[in-house]
Amino acid sequence: MIHVSYGLHDRDERYSKFCGTSILSIFENTREQITVHILHDGSLTADNRDKFLQLAKRYRQRITFYNVEELDGEGLNRIDRIRRAATHSKFHLSAMYRLLLPKLISPSVRKMIYLDAGDTLVDLDIKKLWEHDVREYPLAAVPESSFNEGIMDFILLCINGAVGRLDYFNSGVVILNLEYLRKNMDLIWGTANGERPTGLDFLLEHPELFRYPDQDLLNYCFSNHYLKLQNKFNCIVGYDKVFGSKKPIGEKIYHFAGIKQSLDTADPFNRLYLEYFTKTPWFNLNIFTNINNSLNALVDMQKVFTITLLQLLAQRRRMFLVEPRYLDDISAAFNVRKDEIVFDMSDPDTLQRIVETMHASPDQNLLFVFVDRYSDLRRALRAQRLIENQDFINVKNFLTSKHGVPIDSQPIFNAM
Repeated sequence: MIHVSYGLHDRDERYSKFCGTSILSIFENTREQITVHILHDGSLTADNRDKFLQLAKRYRQRITFYNVEELDGEGLNRIDRIRRAATHSKFHLSAMYRLLLPKLISPSVRKMIYLDAGDTLVDLDIKKLWEHDVREYPLAAVPESSFNEGIMDFILLCINGAVGRLDYFNSGVVILNLEYLRKNMDLIWGTANGERPTGLDFLLEHPELFRYPDQDLLNYCFSNHYLKLQNKFNCIVGYDKVFGSKKPIGEKIYHFAGIKQSLDTADPFNRLYLEYFTKTPWFNLNIFTNINNSLNALVDMQKVFTITLLQLLAQRRRMFLVEPRYLDDISAAFNVRKDEIVFDMSDPDTLQRIVETMHASPDQNLLFVFVDRYSDLRRALRAQRLIENQDFINVKNFLTSKHGVPIDSQPIFNAM
């Protein structure tokens, strides 16, 4: 029997389909008997629970459910302490549920594969991962440096020296040695004994180092002693698109971390994901109603953007903030005149110049922004008391695929 687990928090009732797609991809590619353990909270609806059971019945496999709110209040309190401490971080609450596995799962289960519920796709026989021997290790995982060593320059635990650069692992796919963890949970939750602080103690003392608390906590505790796996067992799609084969070639576990799933079937990764999704119980006639409603909402939103822009331009002077490589395209799309100010995103003094210009003549200028990391810039402009859709606006909302900005269909996919 192969044991696989997921953590599930489904606040808007639409997250379960991602977990279901991952489970189906396992069932589709193996002849082994599988038990899937879903650790969930009260957000799991009866309808989604039924769909999981339909899926298991179709493939003659087994899915069991564990309501963590009912079964481990103490564990949830610890997780809540982490959530409150790591206020600067973004992470899915259910990703922390894996820390409760050693307590909630029967002692007869000695090891467990854990997969991120929202963004993993198993395009190989899960038996190939299960066969790894972890009896001498707390866990097995793929080192982050095997995807892109340059990313290690941004891992705060590595910069601090708490974790080695070549040892830091991605926790989206791990094999957990539950026997080891049951005996050594104090490494995570215990009280410092004068030696190296325990995981929870270190996190509470240095929350600024934990950008990804669920993953960082496991790394702090176990990165000095774990079984390193080949990266085909946790193929990060974003890296593979840039550095890899550019197309799925099978025999991998695909991890869509930070990647937007969409309806663009010209992208082979999206196509692969959709091929599995369409076989799940979540793909039904209601999908078409949801797509129609989502498209109508997008059209309405575009109209609102257009009206807002027209109102703002009535008595405003246009200014542009553009990354150099996009300057020609934006100049053509918006017919930028020679007398209009164009700020160069690559100039380190640009932000200060923008703020000074805007504050010198409030309500007279409108900044058109076209940059890759818009969310970061928005945060910086807001910190300078500038208001989105009043002082500055994201012009990507007005461009089309003709301008190199395809429609983002992720909101449609999420609503399905």
